[in-house]
Amino acid sequence: MPHQKIQKLDFRNLGDFLDYLPERENLLVATHSFFERKEIDDNLIRYYLSEAVEIDNSLLKIR
Repeated sequence: MPHQKIQKLDFRNLGDFLDYLPERENLLVATHSFFERKEIDDNLIRYYLSEAVEIDNSLLKIR
């Protein structure tokens, strides 16, 4: 699958987000797309990425 930048995506639920979890460099964009629907601000998203998650291929594990 060719490398592509992810634009705004509309994930209906966390399962859809996990199924589409992209390469690490695109994770912030995808995470923002998911949480934007929930009206969570960027600082909280960055907190989840830096403190509360581990990336293992396509799996998001919440500590």
